[in-house]
Amino acid sequence: KLRDFVVEHPDTGHRAIASKLLVDLADNREALSDAELIWFYRQPLDSSLKRIAAQVLSLRGDNQLLDDYIAAFAGQLQKPSERSAALAALGQTRYAGAGALILPLLQEPQPTLLLDALLALRLTGNESHVATLKPLQNHPDEAVRWLAGDVINSLELLSAKARQRVAMSDLVAELPALPL
Repeated sequence: KLRDFVVEHPDTGHRAIASKLLVDLADNREALSDAELIWFYRQPLDSSLKRIAAQVLSLRGDNQLLDDYIAAFAGQLQKPSERSAALAALGQTRYAGAGALILPLLQEPQPTLLLDALLALRLTGNESHVATLKPLQNHPDEAVRWLAGDVINSLELLSAKARQRVAMSDLVAELPALPL
């Protein structure tokens, strides 16, 4: 039924409802199988519904779709005009696997890009990323220094194993807004 709903109602509001249903059924493999999640992911749907299907599968212990979703942003991170949007999308994954794409951008000289990368890493990183952030505490830009310190403080609270799978609270935090 959910497949038909998505196909018959392609607008943003109905996609938000479908996203909520995917999350609500995350613990019910009988009602929503892994194969169904893979079907949703493979459809030409909007990015948020693909991300949520991948996150639900990660919640179940399988990161294959989430790794694929993240890898799709590698090209966008090479284009300066698309970097901010790509970093925001990577942050929405709430998954440490996104760090491999985010960390190289911490070498960029542009403060705005560094701030975007730090914000994405705050949402996806864990303790294993802290050492890479330490040099930014001496950055010439005050905003970069402050945010780097704040991100380090946040990530030091998480073990190196944190965010290796998506948690339900992270999934719910990034759901699209339901229509009124």
